[in-house]
Amino acid sequence: MGKKLDSESLGIILLRDFMEEFFPEETNSMPDMFSLWHYNGLSKSCADNKVRYRQGQAVLLESTLRGVMESNPMLTVLQTKWPNIDVQWDNNITPSLN
Repeated sequence: MGKKLDSESLGIILLRDFMEEFFPEETNSMPDMFSLWHYNGLSKSCADNKVRYRQGQAVLLESTLRGVMESNPMLTVLQTKWPNIDVQWDNNITPSLN
């Protein structure tokens, strides 16, 4: 079974492949809302060298946001995984990518 689910011998079995093999009757659903955490490990982004996490509430909308929102590098990166995501960051502070 391991060879079937990890055909490239990378030691990685994707959840999608596992679920399709063992639970084919289950619907593949994703929550519409979830918490999102961001940590920027670059030293110049951490004042006083303290680890800081930013929390946001993510919502997966029915349509994509591209072309609707102003330039937002963080949102652009998240849209590579979830094209229809919108995030409301705590304290309305969007985390920095650099």
